[in-house]
Amino acid sequence: MKSFTRVKKINGQEYLYEITPYYDKEKKQIRQKSKYLGKNVNGVPVKVRSHGKTPEKVLSYGEFLPFQKIVGQLGIDKILKDIMPEKQVWPILTLAMNYVTRPMALTHIQSWYGGTVFAHDRPDLHLSSQNLSRLLCQIGEGSTNHAFSRAFIRQASTSSTLVYDITSLSSYSQEVNLLEYGYNRDGLDLSPGQSLSDRG
Repeated sequence: MKSFTRVKKINGQEYLYEITPYYDKEKKQIRQKSKYLGKNVNGVPVKVRSHGKTPEKVLSYGEFLPFQKIVGQLGIDKILKDIMPEKQVWPILTLAMNYVTRPMALTHIQSWYGGTVFAHDRPDLHLSSQNLSRLLCQIGEGSTNHAFSRAFIRQASTSSTLVYDITSLSSYSQEVNLLEYGYNRDGLDLSPGQSLSDRG
C-alpha cells in the first residue's frame, strides 16, 4: 500500500504527516502508521529544529545558585583569593559545590564538573584526582585552614550570629595529621588509654 501525505491543523498551524496504510493480521483490518514530517510551509514540510541549532549538550546550573549566592554574600571567594594562589581558589570552590550538591570520590569530580555550567566558563580547570589530592594535602599540612577561619571570623564579626561546626571524629589512628589527643566526647572504646579527636 502506498504512503500519502496528510495535513493536520493544530492551534491554527498546519503540520504534515506521512500516512502509511498496512494490514493488521491480528485484527484483520487495514490500519495506518503516522510519521511527523514537519510544519507545512507552502506545501513543504519544515521541522521546527531546522530553523535553529540543536543544543550540543545540557549543563547543570540551577542547583548551584544558592551556593553561589552564599559564597558571594559571605565573601568566601575573596577570602580564598587573599590567602591562597588564585589558581587554587576555583578547585576548592568546586569541591565545596560538589560536596553540598552531589558528594562523590575525587576520581569522579572531573567528569561531574564537565556536566556543569562552570565547565563552560572555566574549561581549563585541572580537577584530576591527583591534583585534588595534592591540593587537599597542602591545605591539611599548611596553615591555610587557620588563615581562612581567622579571616572569615573577622569578616563575620559584624553579624549578630556566627555558627561554628564542632563535629568531632574519634579515632585511634596514628597517621591522620588532623587528629590530636583530646577528650573522647563520643565515649567510644578506642585503643587502651588513648582517644583522639579532630581539631574542630
